[in-house]
Amino acid sequence: MKHTITVTLSPENFDAQGNLAPQQVLTVFQKAADSHAILLGVDHDAVVAHHLLWVVTQTRYQVESYPKPGETVTITTWPTPPNRLGSKREYIVSSENGTVLIKGSSNWVLMDIESRRLASFADIFPENSFVDESVFPEKAPRLRNFETNSKAFVLTPDESTIDVNGHVNNTFYADFVMSSLGDFGGSINAFQIDYLHEVLCHEPLTLYHKIEEKTAYIKGLSADDTLMFTCSVSIE
Repeated sequence: MKHTITVTLSPENFDAQGNLAPQQVLTVFQKAADSHAILLGVDHDAVVAHHLLWVVTQTRYQVESYPKPGETVTITTWPTPPNRLGSKREYIVSSENGTVLIKGSSNWVLMDIESRRLASFADIFPENSFVDESVFPEKAPRLRNFETNSKAFVLTPDESTIDVNGHVNNTFYADFVMSSLGDFGGSINAFQIDYLHEVLCHEPLTLYHKIEEKTAYIKGLSADDTLMFTCSVSIE
């Protein structure tokens, strides 16, 4: 069962290089996923009633063709059959004439609110909810920690970044990452972020990066040096 919504991309959603900002790409994905979850009866309120939370563990996307400011795009999304580690949700962003602009995929798990242990999808999703189709032929490897001597970029998330689960919304990680990269920039063709631990409001984050040819690798550390997330941004 696939689900489609349309979104008009505002000029302020684009950066100086003409990229649809990574945070906005993730926001578009989130809007489509939220809309579909409501239809399936597995939205935030529905799973909380089962003492569960949705947690995203990885999101990645690939730019096939660059969208333009003011363009109205179609986002098609669907969940794939779950395994013991959760389920993927797939995304295709297309132009009005059907040209594929962005392909994306995110990994989701259900977590028990109290124990923080993974929970089964079996009793939550209605029958025939899943589509056995992936936008990428290969599984994305997890991004590893790395050594770097880059200058630290320190920030403290405020209330504007918090979602209904009480932690920093996954889309804002992309904003933190891009803000930390300084002069690194260009036409983005691939983006991946792996979420390792919950980032909370008013808890400082320190970001470091390294650049290898046309790919930047970024990591975020908590005040006690716990690795909170890793990310990669590739440009043409």
